[in-house]
Amino acid sequence: MTVHFIGAGPGAPDLITVRGLKLIERCPVCLYAGSLVPPEVVAAAPNGAEVIDTSAMHLDEIIAKMVEGTIAKFKKDNALLSQLFVMDNKTPVADVVAQAAKEAGTAIVLKGFTRFQLGEGIEKKQEDFAAEVAAAAGSSKAEPVA
Repeated sequence: MTVHFIGAGPGAPDLITVRGLKLIERCPVCLYAGSLVPPEVVAAAPNGAEVIDTSAMHLDEIIAKMVEGTIAKFKKDNALLSQLFVMDNKTPVADVVAQAAKEAGTAIVLKGFTRFQLGEGIEKKQEDFAAEVAAAAGSSKAEPVA
């Protein structure tokens, strides 16, 4: 879990740092002290982000919200149905499954999958070049060339 603490400066929404604004623009959960920070400062949070005024919350409640946001982000990044389909790298797998179910006229339920990182699962076939040439030439055993 990564937590960024962003100083709101003197409180004017247009005086936030560029770095702070960029962090707010990509955060899944934005917790701010409403008693110190005007809501306009966190208005740049992305659509769907959870923006929470913590001024009335206890520390334990704030930490719980931080953990919730981290778990939600992990799920979004790692759940198969929210991943992008590898064939076009634009469409979520959930949309591909829904389209396939519609075309098949029946429900499709994914029971399991194996997740590979880029390049994993593609083991290169080990070939013996000399044996391959010998097989192509009709010989049963490859002999070294002097």
